[in-house]
Amino acid sequence: MQRVLIRIFQPALAGNALLGILLGGILAAVLGVLVSVLLVAIAHGIAPHLAAPLAGEDMINNVLGIVSLRSPFRDGLQLFLVMHGAGLHTQFASSSDSSSFMFTFLEPLNGLLVVPALLLTFGGYIAASTDFQNNVRRSLLRGAAIAIPYTIVLLILVSQVNGCVPLQSGGSPDSPYVCTGSFTGTLSVDILALLLFGLLWGGLFGLLGASLKLARGQWGVMIRRFLSIVPRPQVAGMITGGLAATGLGIVLSLIVLYSLLAYTAYSIPLFTQKLCNISGDWQIVTTWGIAQGPLHAVNLFFFSFGAPITINNPSQLGQPCFYANSPHTTFSLLNGHLPPWIYALLALPVISLFIGGRVSAAPGRVQGVGPGAVQGALIAVPFTLLMMLLSVICTITSTSTSNTTNSASGLSGSAIMYVQSAGGGAFDLLLVCPYSTPETARETSILDHRPTSHFSAKSSSHPAVQRFLLRSLAGDSGWSRGEHLYCPQLDTLAQR
Repeated sequence: MQRVLIRIFQPALAGNALLGILLGGILAAVLGVLVSVLLVAIAHGIAPHLAAPLAGEDMINNVLGIVSLRSPFRDGLQLFLVMHGAGLHTQFASSSDSSSFMFTFLEPLNGLLVVPALLLTFGGYIAASTDFQNNVRRSLLRGAAIAIPYTIVLLILVSQVNGCVPLQSGGSPDSPYVCTGSFTGTLSVDILALLLFGLLWGGLFGLLGASLKLARGQWGVMIRRFLSIVPRPQVAGMITGGLAATGLGIVLSLIVLYSLLAYTAYSIPLFTQKLCNISGDWQIVTTWGIAQGPLHAVNLFFFSFGAPITINNPSQLGQPCFYANSPHTTFSLLNGHLPPWIYALLALPVISLFIGGRVSAAPGRVQGVGPGAVQGALIAVPFTLLMMLLSVICTITSTSTSNTTNSASGLSGSAIMYVQSAGGGAFDLLLVCPYSTPETARETSILDHRPTSHFSAKSSSHPAVQRFLLRSLAGDSGWSRGEHLYCPQLDTLAQR
């Protein structure tokens, strides 16, 4: 990469830190936009043909987490921003009765985050390549600094996404989509969330790219060498084991989730009855698995070691397919209505924590079986902290706000707001992760296959709002709460 920079910019400019930072951040953002537009075009190309008034492209956009804007370029830009975890605010207003409806949807962890992750890693590699002396501190700082120009580009892209949401002008399915009329829609991106996640992912993956440049193709060797000379080996081993246990647990949970999706006789009924997805076509299920699968795999991992998954679904919204019918539901692994095979999920934390403990032994440089067992048990600390951090970005939140105005008197009615949420709580994970704390079941699991009616958009009679409310808010992994099995390894051998 350094040779390429010298050939293009000449040696004096190729070693400029500002050039590397700007080039890495801007190039990552531009390539991300192009890839996102291409992904939207491919997704729309494979969309199923559905009966009116639903459209296959609308269902694809729903599971991707974006609002249909009837423009491939705007849809692609919107998808690129949503990949980072930005929330969307969609407002519908009627000029006839002066009523308005606002919907805010936030799903921070998107499976397509892998796209900006790879591009930011490449950008960090470019920024670090401008350091010809290969100084560790300078290279890492340049890699992390690409988050600033990258986030600025993201904020500029917001102006192209915000604006009109085209709606059908008439009641006929063949009516054109327009931005004018008695009923209008407006989309806006959550700036604060985009700023936060842009800096977070930009700095994190930029650092990763810079470290790859420093390693010169031997990243694993560099990490092992660093762990062997770190002054506090016990702390290094504890953190390494916690990271290994977390990563392995999420990967195993994702495999289990995809296996359930592949078993269509079981997954399709749940997908159509519980998740507001009218179509169970393979295109919809596959797209959902890619975009929303990782978030629900993390929650499945929470569920497997006993963390309670709480679902709030206000009955006033009349949405029977947001996971559960009750206004407040907590799923439990010890629920007597669960199928017996669900308890096999206990193997997920057992395997991941066991392997994580063994991984921690090598960098911890422990001597003897007893210290090895203690070293393995200490991974509970970073493991719990990582689970708490993941719970923040793996909670799904949907806010619905309605406001009506009496056109005759001109008096504004009171705004009514309802919040739906699904996910695990950070405090519950703090209590569950390090200890064995069985909990009693309090609700019937969603794995019970009981048919429910499809979503009824009671907040408005307008067909555009009804179609918008049919969006898929989240996925279903059979979350619940139960007993955590923690197995510190007692057989770790001393590294000699």
